[in-house]
Amino acid sequence: MRISFRNALQLLRICKLSKLLVYIFYSVVLEAAPYLISLEKGLGSLIKGFLELAKELSYLYSNKAMEPSESKASYF
Repeated sequence: MRISFRNALQLLRICKLSKLLVYIFYSVVLEAAPYLISLEKGLGSLIKGFLELAKELSYLYSNKAMEPSESKASYF
């Protein structure tokens, strides 16, 4: 099976993103560990922390995607 350069780059981005998500998940689990004594409080804290980090990640990626178009728009 042949993989084009573009497909290879997409696969690398997906792998980096999945590794980053695993890292984020584990950091949230470690941060929420003291609250796991109370199940409701622990799960709520875990989910809230994961969603906050996912928002930050999507914000960073959207800003990165917007940069080239903004630089082109500034020339006009």
